[in-house]
Amino acid sequence: MSNKGVFELNYAILDGLNKEQKQAVLHTEGATVIFAGAGTGKTLTICKRIAFLIAEKKVHPKQIIAITFTNKAAREMKERVEKLTGLTSADIWISTFHSACAKILRRYATKLGYTSNFTILDKSDQLKAIGIVVKSMDIEQETLRQLSLDKDIERAKNQLILPPAYPIKNNLDMVTASIYAKYQEYLFKHNLMDFNDLLFLCVLLFHKMPDVLEYYQNQLRYVFVDEYQDTNYAQFLFTKMLAQKSNNICVVGDDDQSIYSWRGADIRNILEFNKHFPHTKTILLEQNYRSTQTILNAANAVIANNKTRQRKALRTQNEIGHKIQFNRYSDNYAESEDIVNTVRSLQKAELLTYNDFAVLYRFNFMSRSVETTLTAAKIPYRILNGLRYWDRKEVKDLMAYLRILNNPLDDISILRVLNVPKRRIGEITQNKLEQLAQSQNTDLWSILKNIEQYMEFRQTAPNIRMFVNLIEELQYFNKQNRSVEKLVQTVVKKSNYLSDFTNQEEREERHGNLIELAKVGAEYDTSNPEGDLNDFINKMTLIQDQSEDTNNDDAVSLTTIHSAKGLEFTNVFVIGMDDSFPSHNRQSVFELEEERRLCYVALTRAKKRLFLSMVMPHPYKNPSPFINEIPSEFIVFRDKKSDEFETHTLDPHQRNIPFTFDDFLSMFNNDPPNDQGKSIKNLPRSINNNSSDYCDEDDLDFASSFLQKALEELDNDTLDYSDNDDAPSIINDDLPDDDEDDLTDILENNSIQDVSEQTCELCGAHLVVEIKFFYSIMKCTRFPECSFTKLIR
Repeated sequence: MSNKGVFELNYAILDGLNKEQKQAVLHTEGATVIFAGAGTGKTLTICKRIAFLIAEKKVHPKQIIAITFTNKAAREMKERVEKLTGLTSADIWISTFHSACAKILRRYATKLGYTSNFTILDKSDQLKAIGIVVKSMDIEQETLRQLSLDKDIERAKNQLILPPAYPIKNNLDMVTASIYAKYQEYLFKHNLMDFNDLLFLCVLLFHKMPDVLEYYQNQLRYVFVDEYQDTNYAQFLFTKMLAQKSNNICVVGDDDQSIYSWRGADIRNILEFNKHFPHTKTILLEQNYRSTQTILNAANAVIANNKTRQRKALRTQNEIGHKIQFNRYSDNYAESEDIVNTVRSLQKAELLTYNDFAVLYRFNFMSRSVETTLTAAKIPYRILNGLRYWDRKEVKDLMAYLRILNNPLDDISILRVLNVPKRRIGEITQNKLEQLAQSQNTDLWSILKNIEQYMEFRQTAPNIRMFVNLIEELQYFNKQNRSVEKLVQTVVKKSNYLSDFTNQEEREERHGNLIELAKVGAEYDTSNPEGDLNDFINKMTLIQDQSEDTNNDDAVSLTTIHSAKGLEFTNVFVIGMDDSFPSHNRQSVFELEEERRLCYVALTRAKKRLFLSMVMPHPYKNPSPFINEIPSEFIVFRDKKSDEFETHTLDPHQRNIPFTFDDFLSMFNNDPPNDQGKSIKNLPRSINNNSSDYCDEDDLDFASSFLQKALEELDNDTLDYSDNDDAPSIINDDLPDDDEDDLTDILENNSIQDVSEQTCELCGAHLVVEIKFFYSIMKCTRFPECSFTKLIR
């Protein structure tokens, strides 16, 4: 045997493995980190390593623990190990982090003051518990609206921060810390744990009770951790403590697929693994069994731009394959229609099933046009790990508002949004209102309109009156304005709908879906010039009904890139590959590298064909910078702008109004500060040529908010001309030291055109951005000679 190379050993369990996989299986002692690239067979390698320990090294199954993140992954691993070893699942401890910790705590919870029959709260129950705690405390509603309690408490527990140690940087942190402390007291008093407590308390148990830790260290001599790049601090410390005595820990993951920092994952856990376990054996799995070489070459080229990574390059023995297609379309429906046509064409030519196709996107709201087009084409689809567009809370809420405006007798819709956003009209009050309407044999709207007549509602009457006034105001707006798009935007604005969502990430996600609903309205307005709200609601309801059955066994998969991780499809479409990917609010080096890893995950889902695409509704959208990182020999560019879908596009005026101030400024993020003013010069062209019908008082109100923001920035001394040698003479000659007073004077006494001319060359100044944009809006109206301040007022 000594004369044989290590890879020539005659172990049947090694059959079908490549050189690196065999090395991973045979290296059984000591700390091991396996960097397993996308599609390199990491699950098979882990399972064969476990089987090798049991079958060849005679390790007792009870001495092995394998931990992963999802129940699905744990089941798959159990099934494979059972087939390889002939053991039953009861003999092998393969589970998720939460299940493993729950098992330990059931046995030792009494050492922490709990009983063994503690209840584990799901997410919904956790939110209810937080709500109960908050109600018992004297905290202003305005303060609560600024907090993200569940996220902040989760983050603290994942970082193993006890309430007394919660970091205090401002008053909001102080409030969060006090709620966190009361919340933990409530859980302890009622023998409850949330999901994050399972790891949190298990690590605490190991720390406080060394004898318990030693028991598991002696029992579990071999520790396996899958998807190690996704571990947070609590998960890292839990597994480190388990393996500290034996040093037999094998972690498997891919730093290039670390995309969950927003939920606490720390890429350093895998990249710096050898710092915590000296003499670590590092193994690279680079043989890909999924994709064509062309797809891998493109993915390798993109991810190579990241600096913080373990260097590796995927290779394959598969065919070279087709070039990646990058398609540009005039609008979302042209893009969706081409996806449908491609699916049908490939399905027929290559005898494929719908399961062979997937559409990936960065944000959930991007699925809407694809869903609509697939439904119209009678092609079944499924949303993976998510909701259909029309099932999302914010979409259903806004549709409920529209239904009330169209039909105030719709009690179901009223009950859905009576307290959305929160108006202090709780469930008990709503039940009483419903009972009153039933007892009087009338509708809920009639009760609400006359709420002051009912003494039992005297405390909530002012809040109910606010809701009634809102609906009546929106009804009046609807009668005066036939645009569904404007109605949707007005409902969002007047109802202050987004105020309930304080977490920035969640708010942006909801906001994106509402922007998409406004686009649905714009498409309806364009294609149905004589349409009305009632017809719009009917059409949208029919679309939802037609797409109801999406759980077909054979269906096109629709999913976010995050949810696609770990999956593979023969043909993949990745939409939204414009310069919003990377996201404009993720611009630090660390964030950009994670965005690039997300792009890498998207590219490596495809087995045979990969289609990337973007929509170009206006000249300010560019391809994602990640597209430029793909070498030209692996990608072909195609413009697929089609007149056939022109009716679905927004008019030029609508296209060029960013939805938020930050959206607008982000268009110039890539320009050097001194070139930003020059970039703005080209902004008004497409707008200036449009009819004045495109802009009304609502647009003026919307546009003026940009100028208000500019003046606020000026108040905060964020505007500085001192280093600008190119400032026009009128600024140098006429501006005294007090910039604010002089600019106020310019705004007060000059026409818009004059102000624009006086400021458009102030390169790099934020105010230029707002004024130039504001001026471009005004030139579409009948007010070109008004002063700015008059328009604002």
